[in-house]
Amino acid sequence: MKISESKVKLNSGVEILLKTPQVDDAENLLEFMRLMYSETDFMAKTAEQAQKISVEGERKFLENMILSPTETMVAAYKDGKIIANCGINVYGLQKYSHRATLGISVLKEYWSKGVGSALIEHTLNFAKEQGIEQVELTTVSENARAISLYKKFGFRQTGIIPRAQNLGGGKYYDYIYMVKVFYET
Repeated sequence: MKISESKVKLNSGVEILLKTPQVDDAENLLEFMRLMYSETDFMAKTAEQAQKISVEGERKFLENMILSPTETMVAAYKDGKIIANCGINVYGLQKYSHRATLGISVLKEYWSKGVGSALIEHTLNFAKEQGIEQVELTTVSENARAISLYKKFGFRQTGIIPRAQNLGGGKYYDYIYMVKVFYET
């Protein structure tokens, strides 16, 4: 599903474009992912896994996402390059269709510069317009920057998934489960 485009001026004065990536953005998105996955181990995929994604596979992913009634993505573009993205997926089952999951990733160069805030605000507005009642996410418990960002937007911690991510060598990350409820009953 496609989200409306928006130009956003960050506090630094830098202007970014928020829009849903199209099929012809596949190489740009892959370049972003390969760099982003190499910058942090907080993400689910590794840089090696990102290297194995083909342009054709990414094109197919984008095509399916654009046609999907339950998932969407918005990317932040600066000078034509993707610097961050945020995706939202609505649960497909009827009894869960009031819920969605959110995922976000930002290149390290743009951490703490307002890009993540712009993406989350844009994506949450879209979710609310779609009638979503709550948005859920998981994040690595050591990722204080992300946790602070999510709390800023009203997400609250509801649980912990111990040893959720295996980094190898006996090192694990716990995940924090967080939820933002739009409509309390």
